[in-house]
Parts: sequence; structure tokens; C-alpha cells
Amino acid sequence: MDVKPSKLRLTKQKLIGDRPPFQRESFFFDEANDQIVVYWSEVEDIEVAEDETEGAEDEDTEEVKAEDTEMTDAEETRYIPPVFHISYLNMKTGRWTKKTNRFKKVRAPGSPFSKRLQDPLPPLHGAAATFCRIEDQSVILLFGGLDADGNISNNFYIINLTTFEWWQEKVPSSVEPRHEAWITFVDNRLYIFGGRERESFSVLELDEDTLQWKWVVQDQAYPASIPMLGYVGGALPVFNGSQILLFPGLLSDDNEDVDFHRPLVLFDVVMHEFTTLTLRGLPPSLVIVAYDMFVVSHNRFFGATIPTKKQSEVEPCCSLLLVTWDTWGGPGTEGYRLVPELIVLDLLKGQDTIQARYLQPGLRSRLRKRDVSTWFSCGLRGQQIILVGSDATVDEETHLNVCIKIDL
Repeated sequence: MDVKPSKLRLTKQKLIGDRPPFQRESFFFDEANDQIVVYWSEVEDIEVAEDETEGAEDEDTEEVKAEDTEMTDAEETRYIPPVFHISYLNMKTGRWTKKTNRFKKVRAPGSPFSKRLQDPLPPLHGAAATFCRIEDQSVILLFGGLDADGNISNNFYIINLTTFEWWQEKVPSSVEPRHEAWITFVDNRLYIFGGRERESFSVLELDEDTLQWKWVVQDQAYPASIPMLGYVGGALPVFNGSQILLFPGLLSDDNEDVDFHRPLVLFDVVMHEFTTLTLRGLPPSLVIVAYDMFVVSHNRFFGATIPTKKQSEVEPCCSLLLVTWDTWGGPGTEGYRLVPELIVLDLLKGQDTIQARYLQPGLRSRLRKRDVSTWFSCGLRGQQIILVGSDATVDEETHLNVCIKIDL
């Protein structure tokens, strides 16, 4: 059953301050501090020195000059690492604050004798990222991606958003590098899945006493019965963290749409077993450019009444909110927007199917009329869904200057 239209109230809020650019980077909702954190990048311009022979009139000189200024293949393909930044959005005031310069690299985290270095923030390009709370502090975990030289890495970084410190953890050289994998943190364990040409998973465990990481599982291959998950997928803990739902990623650069008609996979964190699930209820014509997802209701289906049976007699269930992004119109056309569709997924433990239902038919039309190129969803804030975007035409100068709050 779809939620009644009257239950979904949309509120538009203007965002002020040092607003980050409109781009698809990593958004994290820090519920404990009622703020959104965005990890974003920019590519610095490289100045090209002028040729001192400029102005030469001799024809031969001009030919030599042209040859000297031609770029070699190596120079044309040289990787230019982006510069990364961190911005905070105060949800109460709607103000963005860029805090990149406050972050310092430390060699021995937690030690009063550790030097604090003004090194650039670690690279995020192609890295897997997740937000979590460790020791009552807000933390971003990064794994893999491209290093400063453009090589695929197995680097593991921790960014403490509370103390404004970051550091690199040691990783055994035998650990496979991963590009565009996905990770999630559950009960002091970090789970790493997939990536480009990586059909395997790893598990790291954080010791509560020593705060040291240990590799519990290292690059274990998926079972042959599991379909290819691809890269740039998603991992979401469900059933109070006892299982992780793996969403499909991309299988090829030739097709940038995500096919949700492929099977989903459920991973058991105790047994390390994989189960294939079928998603039902989505129209065959649904096109998904990108998506976000989070748990919207624990131990019951969203919008349903609480079961009258005793809790011990009720099968564990939950509802997820899948926010899918698709274009309204086409690139270069008037009114081109990236507009979300909100879909509820009902998951019953022990079942091999997931039922999908639209949160509210016609919601995309309502959002389109708000004239907002909403591209990001950041999770739940109490009983609100937060969408962040821009009310301007999307180009290189567009910034995140507005958010839509949807009251459930």
C-alpha cells in the first residue's frame, strides 16, 4: 500500500555559507551532531609556461616551436590527482562551512606526542567510503581507490570528524588493491565487497581495547552461485546488523545505468554465507542512473501497523528506502533535471524475495515542480528524508544551495 499523499509534506530550505560544488561525491549524515558531511574534490589548474621564443618571425623557428609544444602520449595521459575537501552542513541553520584546513595528519593517533602535519586530505577518487561512530566520535573510513600517482591501491585511511585528524592504517602488502568497491561498518567490523575485477570480500575487525585492526577475512572469493555484483554497488546492514544487503553495481563502463532487475544478495555476517534474493514490484522500464538506500523502519514494515502477535512469534522484518536517480528530460534540453524516485523495499527474514512499492506515486512530478536538481539523499533526520541539490542549471559553477525535507 502506498503512503497517502497528505502524509508527505515537502519543505524547501535555502542553504547559505561556503557551499560545495554540485557533484557526485560522498555524503554522510552525522545524526549525533545533526549535520551533513560532504567529502568532495576539485582539480587544480596547471599553468603552462610560455615559450620564450614567442614572437620569432622565422618560419623554421615557428615549426620547431610547434614541435616543442606538442604533448607526448605520456603527458596527455598523466594522472592529475584531485584536491579533496570536507564541508559540514548545519541542519539547524542551513549553513555550509568548509573545514578542510582544520584537518591535520597524525602518525600516532591518540598520542599527545604525535606531530600534526598539514598534509592534503587522503584521495577519495574511486575509494570505498563509509561513515560510522567509534568511541563516541564521528569517523569516515576509506579503502582503496586511486593513489596520488593514479594507481589502484589498498590504502586504508581513517578521518576523525570530531578531532579533525586523519591517518593511514598499515595494510599487508598481500591484500588486493580495490577500485570502486563498497564497504560498511557493523559492530566493530569493516566489510569490504567487490570493486572493478574483484569478485571477493574482506573483513577487518577493530579491537575495542587496543583500537588495532585485524584482517579476519582477506580477499575470499564469492561462491560460484552468486551473480556478478560489479563495482560502485551498495552495502546496507539489515536485521540489526546480523546481515548485509548487497545492491547491484555496474558491470561495464559501456552502460552507466544500474539494472535493479538483477538479483540482490544477502550476506550473513556470522556464517559468511551469501543468499540470492529476487526484487519484485519494479516496472521493467525503470531506468536508474544512481541510487542511495537506508533503513527506514526496523522490525516492522514501514506504514504498517505493529503486529498483534508476541514479538517472539513475528518473523523479523524491516523496510528500506531506495532513492533512485534518473533524468527528467535529456542533457541539453530545457528543464533537464536529476530527479529522485522514492521506493520502499519490504524485506522479511528467511524469504528469497523483496517486495518493492512506491512511497508516493507522482512524487517525482512534485519535486520537479520545485525546480531543484536534487541529486543527493543523505538519509533520515528523525522522520524526515533530506535531499540536497541546487535550484540552478547544473554546470561547473553550480553549488549545493538548497535542500528538500520530506516529512514522513
